[in-house]
Amino acid sequence: MTRGEIVSRYAHRTTSAACAADECDADDHGPRPGVDDPLRPAGEPPLPTLLTRRAILVALLLAGPTMTTDARSAEEAAGVDETIIVYGERDDGRLVDSAVGTEIIDRAAIERTGGRTVADVLETTSGVSVERDFGGAGASLLGLDPRYTLVLVDGERVIGQVDGAFDLDRIPVEHIERIEIIRGAASAAYGADGVGGVIDIITRRPAGELDGDARLGGATDSGFSADGAVGGGLGPVKLRLSAGFDRAPAYDLDPSDPATSGSAENRGRGRLRAAFEPAERVRVHSVFEYELRARDGVDSSSVAVYDRRQSTESVGGGLGVHWFADGAGSARLRVDHLRDQYLLDQRGGREDSDEDTRLLRVGLDLRHGWSLGDDHRLSAGIDGEIEDASSPRLAGGEGREMRGAVFVEDAWRLLDGEPIALEIVGGLRLDADGDGRWLLCPRIATRVDPFEGLAIRASAGIGRRAPDFKERLLRFENPAVGYIVEGNPDLIAEEAYTAQVGISWRPTSAVEVYSDAARAHIDDQIVIGDPIQDGDRARYRYVNVAEALTHSLESGARLTVGAHRVGFGYRFTDARDLAADAPLPGRDRHRGHMEYGVQHEATGLGLDTRVLWVGERPIVEEDGTQRAAAPYTDLNARAQWQATEALALFALGENLLDAGDHVDLPLRPRRVTLGVTGRL
Repeated sequence: MTRGEIVSRYAHRTTSAACAADECDADDHGPRPGVDDPLRPAGEPPLPTLLTRRAILVALLLAGPTMTTDARSAEEAAGVDETIIVYGERDDGRLVDSAVGTEIIDRAAIERTGGRTVADVLETTSGVSVERDFGGAGASLLGLDPRYTLVLVDGERVIGQVDGAFDLDRIPVEHIERIEIIRGAASAAYGADGVGGVIDIITRRPAGELDGDARLGGATDSGFSADGAVGGGLGPVKLRLSAGFDRAPAYDLDPSDPATSGSAENRGRGRLRAAFEPAERVRVHSVFEYELRARDGVDSSSVAVYDRRQSTESVGGGLGVHWFADGAGSARLRVDHLRDQYLLDQRGGREDSDEDTRLLRVGLDLRHGWSLGDDHRLSAGIDGEIEDASSPRLAGGEGREMRGAVFVEDAWRLLDGEPIALEIVGGLRLDADGDGRWLLCPRIATRVDPFEGLAIRASAGIGRRAPDFKERLLRFENPAVGYIVEGNPDLIAEEAYTAQVGISWRPTSAVEVYSDAARAHIDDQIVIGDPIQDGDRARYRYVNVAEALTHSLESGARLTVGAHRVGFGYRFTDARDLAADAPLPGRDRHRGHMEYGVQHEATGLGLDTRVLWVGERPIVEEDGTQRAAAPYTDLNARAQWQATEALALFALGENLLDAGDHVDLPLRPRRVTLGVTGRL
């Protein structure tokens, strides 16, 4: 077996072992029977990018539009200068004055998409590529693999990544207040591994008054969803309880064999959040959540058929304290446990597999911000986490990772906007892993407003992604074929240099035009190395030998005329494997989107449509050759009738053009969901 075959079958979100060793919550992370080994190829090819060390970043790149049209509309209604955002409840900052460009998808925009999960909401968001494969749905920023996007919930890391990428289909929209997107390594307040950027999912907070909502929907493919939430005050404590259940059937894009293209899924979840203010300037909050997710599918080959079942159970909770004295600060503790059970049953045979993976994560962070004057703010903090994993495919059966970090960030507003506004944010982050290796990551961002309505942002930073469980500790042996794949405890962190520059212009409150450019260079990238012969077996090991470079340019516009909203954009991405002088697999060079929405207040009728066009994408075959996957167009539409203030009916059409195929694009076929929503 060649190294190319090993890489393509193993490297990218492939096996139960690999996923288990890397906090796995994959859809189908078990073996693909019937091929040369039990390592099943994922929906996306590996990233065999080979790179060498490069000097520090050169160009400044675009930070992108500050916020969505919906966020801007809400801001204008409240008064621009009074809009305050909280980055994961870490630090307060005025969005319109921020040097770190942050795009906001608010609650109203989330509801209009009709999406069930965060992945559904992000799929047509400009500058974000949602990549779906057997491991779930990951978000790509700056043209980089999803493992370089840091996903947070309320500013905290979450358990259950696959190859370092979090499955965004795990988070339902009923929990979410807004989504904040920061492209590039622009802020020191976030982890060093947020190389491509950060997606922070801010959940809905408890309210003092009684409120509630519910949603029921049934789809043409027999899918079903139900979710609801209720909140209010119980004495001095504010509570919010939410729960939901989803069912989606399996689907098959290739009836010529018994295998399914997508698994059947049943998911139930519950969440309780509480808040208490024991003193005027102190707030205490806690959260407890539970999820059970079951997936079933069929794998087949020329010699056997396998029934596959995966059950993933997660439970977690946290406690935090926020204070508003001498500035503002917070201290938080979070504990999560995940159990992943995977069963592969050969029909009429004995080649069965039954694996049980357990993960435990404990995280703690402390931070504070000081106001040193009207135009100067200083923030500092520390955070750390411990993760324990047990899996039959880890060397020794167990593994532990420890991380710690300290950061400081200084923001100065040098000019107050009469007539020019200027702000600079500089930060330094020092991360350490359990092996005592230190990662120093400087960041800088600036914003200039030459005149009202025009904003120019630039940022640059260094990021680092430390090797994960799988890359350090994996031990997989296939004696039937004669090879071993193993982790490497001596791996060093991947280094990344990113830069951005962008401009947004608002000639009127109804019009926004934006353009972004970005550059990212990754050095010491981790891939599977060349084989070493060990007797009659070939031994493959993870090594730091690759190098990747991406450039992206995105432009677009948004327009609001009365009840009508229109938006469109185009993105060009050049992502290359420098050593092989070839395009990075799975990265489309051309991508465009359009959206249109209208809301007729008199009748309560509303319509939202979104079109996404994706150009050709390089695909790596098992023999190492490349080919191009065909372009595709994805069309989604949502219509709603607000019958009364408390009751609405909706129809949601997904993948209306029925894009997808069983080889390169295993999208769920066209379906329509009819449903009803209600509010207290």
